[in-house]
Amino acid sequence: MNRIVRQICDWWKKRTFDRRLARGLPDVAARKKQIQLRRRQHKPTKPIIAENYQDIHEALGVRRSK
Repeated sequence: MNRIVRQICDWWKKRTFDRRLARGLPDVAARKKQIQLRRRQHKPTKPIIAENYQDIHEALGVRRSK
């Protein structure tokens, strides 16, 4: 029960803080929202990861089949 109450209080604080920020500093609030949106949409770049693995295997002398 205590955890649920804490989650509700945290949600309410965040909600009211975001609204207060939007009223007081609309540019800052818009930038914060844009950053959160970008974080949600970010996807790891698979070619770079594959390239890193290739470098690691070459350094270890391991040969991979594709």
